[in-house]
Amino acid sequence: MGHFIDAKVARLKQSSAIETERFRQAQYLKWCKQKLVPDPCGDELGYERLVACFIGNLILDCNHRSATAQGYAQSINKLFEYCGFPIPANLSDRENMTTKLIHMQEREESIARRRSPISKEMFVAIANHASNLDKDSAESIIFDWITLGRVAGFRVAEYAQTTQDKVDEYEYASGNRVIKAFIPSDWNFYN
Repeated sequence: MGHFIDAKVARLKQSSAIETERFRQAQYLKWCKQKLVPDPCGDELGYERLVACFIGNLILDCNHRSATAQGYAQSINKLFEYCGFPIPANLSDRENMTTKLIHMQEREESIARRRSPISKEMFVAIANHASNLDKDSAESIIFDWITLGRVAGFRVAEYAQTTQDKVDEYEYASGNRVIKAFIPSDWNFYN
């Protein structure tokens, strides 16, 4: 019975992967039709740019993550291979337009993972010190702010400015612009 279940699960996983690949290929074909591209597959150099435009659309307009965009690129490559054409999104070529877009998205996603948090030991020591003091003491208030920072994961770029009279902005490679530090309208204080 175990072999039957294992075989069934393997077939389900395989059919799910095939369905995902077909869906992604269909999305590319639909996008090409909407953009009035007469032939979505071919062997001319322009197809590298066409696929890069599609992947860029997924990342910028549809907010797809880099791993999903890479999956779309692989599915489109298989579509080109089925038609007998060279693949337009060579993910092993760092100079390929699609590869550059996916790498740019990976770098943007990794920004959120760059943290240098207070260690558990440091946090426990500060908590113990603050617990022995009045709740309105400077140490207790600082502990409250450290707790907020630890939970929210703020970075210096989010709470500090380089000057007092000019708001620093950051522009991602995708063109998205964000204010680096918090501004007064980001906060509501209650008594």
